[in-house]
Amino acid sequence: MCVDHALQPARLMAAPEDCCRAEPGPGRQCEDGCLLEAFRSNGGVATGSELAEILSPLVDQSISRVARWIVSREVVTFAWRASILIPLFQFDLDRMCIRAGMHSVCSEFSGALDSAELVLWFALPNAWLNGATPAKTIAIDVGAVVDAARADRFIAKG
Repeated sequence: MCVDHALQPARLMAAPEDCCRAEPGPGRQCEDGCLLEAFRSNGGVATGSELAEILSPLVDQSISRVARWIVSREVVTFAWRASILIPLFQFDLDRMCIRAGMHSVCSEFSGALDSAELVLWFALPNAWLNGATPAKTIAIDVGAVVDAARADRFIAKG
């Protein structure tokens, strides 16, 4: 169902802080493999077709729904090895819907961060969240993640 991390090269198994050293704001960089590791502890990642398969018992036209989420930037994605990967932290897996707060966070960064910067923002520790990642925190404190997004957007765009 999800990408099998056991099959990844050893460099991808390094701790995120070892390969995702970056300052907050636009222009941060991280190797895509480190994104796999960063999201691993928050549900992992899935391809669009894997996510559509998970959704298929619950909704009609699951492929269309996943495609719409990606195109409209309702969810964050990143490319890795010719695949588009979708971090699963953004979903309430019990109800299989987009987690509360994702829309607000993505809206805060509209025009301020591109897709690559946005997915990285979720993966990296955030000072506004006492060093926790937004990907981890959104499941327990949506308001704090939205506030952190607002503060970081203000820093990025003024």
